[in-house]
Amino acid sequence: MLLAKDGQHVLWLYGFEYGHEVDLSGIPPLPISQGFSGHVVRTREMLYLDKNDSELRQKLQSLVVGEDLAAWLGLPMIVSGELIGVLAVENEDTFTEPEIDLLKIIVGPLSSAIHNFIQLDELQVALEAQYQQRIQLQTAAEVAAAATGAFRLEEVVEAAVNLIKERFVLYYVGLFLVDYERQEAVLISGTGEAGRSQVQESRRLRVGGQSLIGGATGDGKPRITQDVAQDGEWLPNPYLPDTQSELALPLRVHGRIIGALTAQSTTPRHFTPELIQVLQTLCDQLATAVEMPVC
Repeated sequence: MLLAKDGQHVLWLYGFEYGHEVDLSGIPPLPISQGFSGHVVRTREMLYLDKNDSELRQKLQSLVVGEDLAAWLGLPMIVSGELIGVLAVENEDTFTEPEIDLLKIIVGPLSSAIHNFIQLDELQVALEAQYQQRIQLQTAAEVAAAATGAFRLEEVVEAAVNLIKERFVLYYVGLFLVDYERQEAVLISGTGEAGRSQVQESRRLRVGGQSLIGGATGDGKPRITQDVAQDGEWLPNPYLPDTQSELALPLRVHGRIIGALTAQSTTPRHFTPELIQVLQTLCDQLATAVEMPVC
C-alpha cells in the first residue's frame, strides 16, 4: 500500500493471495485514521495482530480484502526518513520470529525499489509534459506565422484550421465568424470533407444559442464538453459522427467577439487545461490576423 500525496490516505497498490493477484480496482483509498495500515502510517511502527487480538481489530476498524486470515503483519516502508507506504502480510497461522525478521529485512530494499520506480515515473511524466508543452507552443507559433503571412481571409482561416488539426492531432477544427446583422455565427472554414460540405451549405449557428459555438460567440466564454455521451444538451453534428469531446473558444479583438473556433476529438476528455490555454492564446492571435482582412 502506498501513502497518497495528500498524506491522509493509503492507496492499494498490489495484492496477492494464494498464488493469484487480487483485484483492487474497486477498493477506494483508505483513510489513515482507520484500519491496520492506517495505524502503521500514523505510528510509523510495525503492527502485528493474531487471532487473539479481536478487541484491537475491532478498534482499528480494519477493512478485509480477500480472506479474513488469523495473523496480520504491517511494516512501515520508509526511505530517507520519509514514509511511502505499508507492506501488509497476512497468514493463516501465527508468524514466527524468523519470518518476522525476514520481512523486516525485505521491507528496506523493497521500499527503496518502489520509491525509485515512483520517482522515475514522475520524472518521465514531467518530461513528457514539458515536451508536449514545447510542441504546443511551437505549433502555436507556426499557426500564427502561417495566418499572418496570408493575404486573403480564406487563406488565413484555411491555413489556421488545418495546422491546428494536424499539429494537435484533432478530429476536426472549424472557424466561425459572426454575422452581426443576422446574429449568426457562420462557418468560414473547416477541415476535411466534413468542413468543405458544411461551408458549401453555409452552416450557421445562432449567436447565444444552445450550441457550444453559440455560447462562445454569445458571451465570449469558452465552452467545453469533455464527454458528449454524458452531456444531454450537446448538439450532435451528422457530418462529424465520431466526435467524443468538443471545445469552442471565442475569437476576440479589442473586447469584441468576432467569431469562435471549434476543436473536436474522438477521445473523451481530450482537452487538458494546458491544451485549452494554448489554443485560447492561439485564438487570440488568430483573431487579430482574421480581423485585418475583415476591416
